[in-house]
Amino acid sequence: MMRGGWLHNRMVAGLADVLRRGGAWVRLEHAIRVGGRTLAGDLYAGLGHQTILVEVERRPDRVPTDLTKAEALGAVWCVIVTPTPRIARTVTRKLTARPELRRGLQCRIVVWPYGVAQQRVAELLSLDDSPHISADIKTSNQSETKMRGGRHGSQIEP
Repeated sequence: MMRGGWLHNRMVAGLADVLRRGGAWVRLEHAIRVGGRTLAGDLYAGLGHQTILVEVERRPDRVPTDLTKAEALGAVWCVIVTPTPRIARTVTRKLTARPELRRGLQCRIVVWPYGVAQQRVAELLSLDDSPHISADIKTSNQSETKMRGGRHGSQIEP
C-alpha cells in the first residue's frame, strides 16, 4: 500500500502500469538510503541500462529531496509528475531559478503534468527508438543551462 493520498496513489499506479506494459521492471515505494536516513521513492523502474525515478508532487517544495533520491539511486532519469500543467510550470520555474539544486547531478530531469507523463514516460526507457526526445537531450557535463518545454512539460538541462 502506498503512503500518498488517493490522487497521488492513482497517478503512481497509472504510470507503473504504463511502464510495465513497456516491459520495464517496476518497484513502488522503493527504499532509498540517503545519508543516515531511508526515504521512499514513489516509483523506480528500469529496462536495460535506463533507470527512472518517478516522483509525483503537488507542490514544488519536495523537489530538492526528489533530486537527492534520484542521485542516491544512480537513476538516469528523474521524472517529476504533477497533477496539472500549472504546477509543472511552477516546479520548472523553481528548478530554473535555483541552479544549485541541479549542480553536480548526473541524472536528467523531466517535469511533466500527469497526462503528458502517461504518454511519454515509457519512451525514456527506449531512447534509441524516440528521436524526438533524444534530440532534445544534452549530456550532464555541458555547462549551459536551458529549459525546454512549454504547454506539455519541461526538461531541465544541466
